[in-house]
Amino acid sequence: MTLDRNEVREIVKRVFAREDVLEACRRREVGPIITILGSHGISQGLTAGLTGIPQGRLSEYKTGKRLPTLNTLEDFANGLGVPEHARRALGLAPTDETDALAERTSGDSPTMPDLLTVAWMAGSLNNHVDRRAVLQLAATLAAAPLLGVEEPMERLAYALIGPAAIQDDTITFLEQRTIGLHRIEPMFQARLVHRSIMSHLREVTALLEGHPQDSLRSRLARITGESAVLAAWTAWDLGEAAHSSRMYRITEVAARAADDPVIIACASTFRSYATSGPAAHDDARRLLTDARCCLPDSGEDATRAWVLGREAEEAAAIGDPAANDLIRQAGEAFERARPQRERPWTRFLDQTRMNALELSTYTRLGNEQRVHDLADDLLATVTPASKRAALINADVGIASIRLGDINSGISYGRRSLDAVRASETSFGLWRLEELARALAQEPRARDLRAEIKQTRRALASPH
Repeated sequence: MTLDRNEVREIVKRVFAREDVLEACRRREVGPIITILGSHGISQGLTAGLTGIPQGRLSEYKTGKRLPTLNTLEDFANGLGVPEHARRALGLAPTDETDALAERTSGDSPTMPDLLTVAWMAGSLNNHVDRRAVLQLAATLAAAPLLGVEEPMERLAYALIGPAAIQDDTITFLEQRTIGLHRIEPMFQARLVHRSIMSHLREVTALLEGHPQDSLRSRLARITGESAVLAAWTAWDLGEAAHSSRMYRITEVAARAADDPVIIACASTFRSYATSGPAAHDDARRLLTDARCCLPDSGEDATRAWVLGREAEEAAAIGDPAANDLIRQAGEAFERARPQRERPWTRFLDQTRMNALELSTYTRLGNEQRVHDLADDLLATVTPASKRAALINADVGIASIRLGDINSGISYGRRSLDAVRASETSFGLWRLEELARALAQEPRARDLRAEIKQTRRALASPH
């Protein structure tokens, strides 16, 4: 049985009202809590999807082989929606309600925060940051003058016109903001994020032009590559193919200047989503093989997990049984990975994203049992109207169609379409169009197919 978000919250509320659970919270032992949640239908897979904590680590917490850190407890509490009294028992600060702020920060409302400043603040944190946390950061900006928070743009302007040499703290500030831009990209509309990335790149360019031989130049080149690849991705999401191609070329030049081929691996993986035509899956597979060649023999496990997961998807799409081994390797790499500490672009990679890669792979391979298990866990993690909701609902819809449940496929297709329209994401539409092709001969899906085409025209770039 699939639990939706409201059902999960009700179960969590009841479980954390129990005295034995509160006592476990005071001891910071999540093992007994995981067991009790499981007895109420909240599986470890579902818990992993909701919290971003890998399922293997949850198993270690459950058996006592590993003790959770404070950051892990924060992720655990935030993901499950643990009540305030239980958060206090865990030693965590209480949370503030952010729904109203979320409404104010959607679209181009007058109270939309400065995303560059939000990105800098988000990039300064080492632990996982979800949309709720980002909105809380945005809320602090309104109080910044009272709190004595210095406007980072003023610091950067001083750096541009002030000392002759680039200061280390200026580079650190730009590195943190690059991380933050990658973190907030899934949370806001592409046009808003892209605008901020291009402003960020203009400032980096000014520093590069003013300090061509500075000892910190390699760090600036790395920042340029890490930022340009995100600019290329968001440009593609906006339908700006030519601009996206230019930004990918800049990414490659910057990666060579920084002597960092892993940036090229990231670019190739992003580009693998944009292939089209009869040979699309073969072309994507070649890009992903190239990406793997850019990775070192060890380390970079989060990027490796993403590349392998994408390659598994594409291998399954062309009927290559190697997809089974690739998705297994992706899971093993993710177990070793520290996505929040490795690269700016790995910040998006959590258990939910890995489950989505598995779902797509096993759907194409026809593994019905694994598809059912993954779909149940994924659907409980979806926030309506988000980019991730567009993607996951499309994936679950495709899985339903291939398993013979046309009505469910159409239903999930409509949910995906609603999320695509709200988040304005071509990425989600890319998966939704695959669902439409799977329904090409189905009369019941005629209206849905027409609405998908209409949405494609509405999101198309004017250029």
